[in-house]
Amino acid sequence: MIQRANDGARVASQSLAHRLGVGVFARDMADLAAQLRDTARTRALREQMWRVRDEFTFDHHADDLLAFLGEVARTRASA
Repeated sequence: MIQRANDGARVASQSLAHRLGVGVFARDMADLAAQLRDTARTRALREQMWRVRDEFTFDHHADDLLAFLGEVARTRASA
């Protein structure tokens, strides 16, 4: 996941990428190019992304989503 470095800001996708260890955060294009030339790091990022790939599937989150929607439906029905 390539993103502009947003240090100090609350950015959900950046937080997720940091938590999962799958992000490339660049200040500018020269910084990005330098990071992408680091083949050992890009290989490690690719391997980590493969390990956490299920986090990016609908199936991984489906049960939580259904539970949330069920709770919303119950709350609205009792209101």
